[in-house]
Amino acid sequence: MLNVSRAQTYNEAMRAGVGVFLVRTVGLFLAAVLAAAPAPVFAQPTPRVVAVADFWDASTGGFHIGAERLSERLARELASRSPAIQVVPSSEVRTAMRARGYRPADLYSPARASELAQTVGAHWIVTGRWTHLDIQEIEVRASESAIPPPPRRVIGQAVLEIRVLDASSRRVLLEETFWAASDGWHGLDALWDAAERVLALAADRIARM
Repeated sequence: MLNVSRAQTYNEAMRAGVGVFLVRTVGLFLAAVLAAAPAPVFAQPTPRVVAVADFWDASTGGFHIGAERLSERLARELASRSPAIQVVPSSEVRTAMRARGYRPADLYSPARASELAQTVGAHWIVTGRWTHLDIQEIEVRASESAIPPPPRRVIGQAVLEIRVLDASSRRVLLEETFWAASDGWHGLDALWDAAERVLALAADRIARM
């Protein structure tokens, strides 16, 4: 009886050992297969190509800061906001406009804006109109006998209407007005700062679309 018991114990131990060996062998084999397998490739989203056209300057003070070509700043802001946006170089958009004899005001026609976008290979086109780029002085109270008179602070105000158009359907995707103001001691500095704030607001909004 003792010999039989020992034999059974031996056989059970052998079976257990073989089982552990097989489990370890299969585990190592699967680990090797997984390590050799190529990593899964996830499809990257296709960037949306966006063209930003020169702005229509309908303001009274925009000529001080080259308001029409501030579209280039908006294009740069957009490009830095999201890798899903690919911005057409401003020079290409401007060349295509000249080739067709289009002025910025002409692009408020959806047909013309759509044609321009398709010419430069854009899915969307951004057009804009500056309605206000103004400098206003802030009245500072001071003694009439003050010598020299105190400097005057100024406020720069910028208002930009933005429209985003889908090139293929000519559908208006966004039509929104952005406003900002900045105060300082120098008029042009305040105006520049207000315009840059507006462009940053517009870029944030478009990038979230």
